[in-house]
Amino acid sequence: LLVGGNDLPQRLERNELHYRSVADLLKAEIETIKSEGIQSVSLAGLPDSPQWRGWSEKAATKVLVDKARLVLQAGLKVVVATQFCFNPRHLLQWLRDATAALEELQKELGVAHRVSFRIGVPGPTRLRKLRRIADICQVPRDFLHPSMFDMALQGATRVSPRDLEHSFDSLGLGRTQRSATPELRAALFLETCGADGLLGRPELAELL
Repeated sequence: LLVGGNDLPQRLERNELHYRSVADLLKAEIETIKSEGIQSVSLAGLPDSPQWRGWSEKAATKVLVDKARLVLQAGLKVVVATQFCFNPRHLLQWLRDATAALEELQKELGVAHRVSFRIGVPGPTRLRKLRRIADICQVPRDFLHPSMFDMALQGATRVSPRDLEHSFDSLGLGRTQRSATPELRAALFLETCGADGLLGRPELAELL
């Protein structure tokens, strides 16, 4: 996985870098990468254009295509690993645009099925921490809402099955046939509770 990083401008100013960009690294080292038996190279996909560069979405897509061209021309596969995005509609539109651009590149180079995507999604993280990570990564958080974990735990570290009753429907558990009755619901909770009879984030994840 080749990623430049948000601190690239500062490190360039301090003359700390061997390469000014991922593209420069690929131009210089792609044959070395290939000779080591590496068959695919992962490149960063940015559904939210990097604000610190001042790029438009069109410019960001062109940079991705230019890097993918270097990898594909060397006979290697490209995996686009995306940064997380909180706006699902925006993410889907970016995927359509990026896929179209990379398919056009493959047609131009006479190759097929050499590009795949890995979609980055935020894991179960406390809302405050997720906001901080979003700010560090410069990802817009207008669409960031409390997760099901935050809604269920409400600030606690461990809760009892009874404590979850208030958020039972919002967690989606009310829609499963297995938890349709109080008896089946209690059995389901007992299967996933810890030794103390409570649920923390790991047990809640298993329950969901």
